[in-house]
Amino acid sequence: MDDVYVLIGFDVEHDAEPFSETSEGVKTGLPLILDVLDRLDIHCTFNILASIIDDHVDLFNHIKKSGHELGCHSFDHEALSFMDDEAIYSQVQRATNDIQKKLGKRPITFRAPYLLGNTFLINTLNEFHYLLDSSYPLAHYKTQVLPYHPSASNWIKKGKINLLELPVSADPSVKEPEQSDLWPLWRTIGAKDTIQKIEHLLKKQNEYSKDNVITFYFHPWEFIELEKTGIVILEDHQEKILRGTGKKAMSNFKEILVWLQKKKNAAFLTMEEFRPLWEETT
Repeated sequence: MDDVYVLIGFDVEHDAEPFSETSEGVKTGLPLILDVLDRLDIHCTFNILASIIDDHVDLFNHIKKSGHELGCHSFDHEALSFMDDEAIYSQVQRATNDIQKKLGKRPITFRAPYLLGNTFLINTLNEFHYLLDSSYPLAHYKTQVLPYHPSASNWIKKGKINLLELPVSADPSVKEPEQSDLWPLWRTIGAKDTIQKIEHLLKKQNEYSKDNVITFYFHPWEFIELEKTGIVILEDHQEKILRGTGKKAMSNFKEILVWLQKKKNAAFLTMEEFRPLWEETT
């Protein structure tokens, strides 16, 4: 049987960035997530927003001791691709140093806030010895359906940079980005829609490789009843942000994971664990 690798990535940040500075998702959602992952014997990657480390050091150390990977999600969740090069460099440098200093290990995996990466960011991450990035939104760019080494002159094309890019999974057969994406439809529509999209992705990937890679994009705040926290969301974002959070999200999350385990015999890995295995096969 061909291998199916599943890379679960949680972006650990304030609740529904940029709409609040609260962290109820980290405080109450993360423990619920960790319990499910432990019961299913699944390890994954938690990309930490460096500016919130001081408030949650014990929890993040617990995550690390539980066998999960701590990656980086920038320092303060600014949209990096809208910033000048100096500011991007500063964000990466400050976040990387803070995570290493406060959590005891230098991160090697990155995900840009809002999936807004660019070529300068990728080159900067490579300079800081990051080995993996997962900022490429397949729903928008469509072309890279499998992990790839980016070009130093254009990050969405293949090249020779040492860093490995992990496209965030979507359904490449759907043209409209918002309908192609798994997020937030995995909770706003449901697990069955996500499963169908994954099947389409696997079919497309098998045109290029015998192995499959599914890279998920989740947030701890999605696993609490977000509306009950009193958070104020702009009207045109309410459906995407508030719908399906809490118990429904947890139910869909478990259904997707169990389907991958039972029907696809998937191997769940941290992104750090995945890289050497993928390099051996390509």
